[in-house]
Amino acid sequence: MFEIVISSRNKEKKRELKALLKGLGIKVIDLNDFPGAPKVKETGKTFEANAKLKALKIAKYTKRPAVADDSGLVVNALGESRVSAPRGSRGITLPTKIITVNC
Repeated sequence: MFEIVISSRNKEKKRELKALLKGLGIKVIDLNDFPGAPKVKETGKTFEANAKLKALKIAKYTKRPAVADDSGLVVNALGESRVSAPRGSRGITLPTKIITVNC
């Protein structure tokens, strides 16, 4: 069976991807299956760049194709000029998901 790794430990992401790929013969695994997986620094200037960083690092570590996403809110009117989504922040969250697959 073909395996794909989600570059996250978020069980909801795993559940969503499993539902999307149901019946295709693809086993979805996540970083909970790789306790020693490295934490990836999100140093990209865009959400897509951060997703690619995560997917590439995890694909290399697990030696399997990987998917990743990154999302957040950028408010230029407030002087925000970089990708930023502080964990645990309060207020409105408008996610923009980018998924990257690397084989």
